[in-house]
Formats: sequence, C-alpha cells, structure tokens
Amino acid sequence: MAAPALSTTRRTLLGAAAGLLPAIALGEGGSRPSLVRPEPVEGPVYPSSADRTLWNNRLARYRRLAARAKAAAETGWFRAANDRYYRACADPTADRKTAFARVNRAEDQFWRRCTAPLQQAAVALVLTPAPDLEALRVKLAVIRAHQLHEEGSMSRDCFEVLERDVDRLCS
Repeated sequence: MAAPALSTTRRTLLGAAAGLLPAIALGEGGSRPSLVRPEPVEGPVYPSSADRTLWNNRLARYRRLAARAKAAAETGWFRAANDRYYRACADPTADRKTAFARVNRAEDQFWRRCTAPLQQAAVALVLTPAPDLEALRVKLAVIRAHQLHEEGSMSRDCFEVLERDVDRLCS
C-alpha cells in the first residue's frame, strides 16, 4: 500500500513557524542576545481582599434587588395591580380606560422601583472584576439574563470585560 501524498498548507507552515518563535526569541545556541529578562517580574496578586469584598457587596445587592423584583411580580403589589386590571377587563361594566391607567401607573412604578435598579446593579456587577471562576460564571449568567451583550446596553463591551477577567484569572 502506498503512503499518502504529503500536503503542506499555508496554515500548517504558519503554525509551525509560530511554534518556533519562542525558541528563536530565547536565542538558544546562537550568538543572538536573549530577549527574555532573567529576573522575575512581579505583578499584582489577584484577587485582592478589596476585589473580593467589592464583588461580594455588589453580588449581594444584585440578589437583593432580584428577589424584591420577583416578589413584587409574583405575589406583591405589582401582581395585585395586574390582577385588578384583568378582573376589570373581564367585567363588561367596568371602566377599562381607568383600569388601564391604573395598571400603566403600576408598570411605571415597577420600572422605577424594581427594573431600573436591578439593571443598574447588573451592570455594576458585570463591570466588577471577577475574583474567581464561579464569579465569572455568575457574571455570564447576569449578562445573559439581562441581555447586556446587546449593543448599547453597557458603556463597555461585555466581551472585553470578560476577556480582562479571564486574562487576570489565568495569570
């Protein structure tokens, strides 16, 4: 049986050349000076206790606001306002314009009391440096839940924030 024909693509050549770059930079066995500094480079230690404290405080605030919004929507004042509206819509003698105005006010209040603060807490949490991988997982869930990855949701791009966290956690 004949051996398969050899095939070398540009991608293979570039991959091999990229693999040799660190050895070339070290200057092993040649007269070229070494580009690597012999002394160790000290960087900041992550996470610091201040980073972890900030993360824990912002996570606690986010969870508090999420619980408050959930309670208002499922069993609280906002749910009661929606129930009154649906009962008024089912009653043929009820004034639907008044019922709609009441539920509209309730929705505005829900936005001001629950949704807007929760969104702000979510953004603050995502912009906080993640102290560990579990925090990074929480951060991804918050981004997905609040759709912060969509254009214009945050002042910074979510992927840049996540890349910075990954780089810091890997170093």
